[in-house]
Amino acid sequence: MQQLPLSLDYIRQVVAEYFADKPVKRVQVFGSYARGEATAESDLDLLLSSVPDSGMTLKLFRK
Repeated sequence: MQQLPLSLDYIRQVVAEYFADKPVKRVQVFGSYARGEATAESDLDLLLSSVPDSGMTLKLFRK
């Protein structure tokens, strides 16, 4: 099994801390990380479900 650049446990921890005070119901990882195929060049794809009527808008974040 290939070692991912970031562990899923680490991703869960960072995502939980970052979104703790934001109107987010659920965060889901998809793409190469979810499939276990991430490499050092992979990005991290996240799907966010916000709380209804929270005023949260869509943005694209890049590192």
